[in-house]
Amino acid sequence: MDLISEDEARTKLADCNILLKYMAFLQNNGFSDCGKGQILGQASLLQEYLTKVEGQNRSKSLEKEKQKQAETQMNIINNIDHETNRKNTTNAHKPGLLREVGNIIDRAKEIKILE
Repeated sequence: MDLISEDEARTKLADCNILLKYMAFLQNNGFSDCGKGQILGQASLLQEYLTKVEGQNRSKSLEKEKQKQAETQMNIINNIDHETNRKNTTNAHKPGLLREVGNIIDRAKEIKILE
C-alpha cells in the first residue's frame, strides 16, 4: 500500500521545486521555516518514489503487452489449424485426380501469398 498517491507526489515535488527556486528570497525575508537541505531531501525522496512508481507502471504495461502478443499468436495458430482442418475435410470428399489438382492450386496460392 502506498503512503502517498502518484499525483500527490508530483504536486509536492512541484511545490518543493518552487520553494527551492525562491529559497534565497524566502530566507532573506523570514518566510522559510526550514532550510534548503531539508527541502532538497524531501524533493529527492519524492523523485525517488516517482521513479519507482513509473518503473512499476512500465513493468505492468510490458506484462500486458506480452500477454496480448501471446493471445494474438494463439489466435493465429488456432486460425491456421482451423483452416488446415477445413482444407483436409474438403479434400477428403474429392476424387483422387481432382484432389491432386486442388492441392496444386492451394500450394500455388500459398506461394503467391508468401511472396
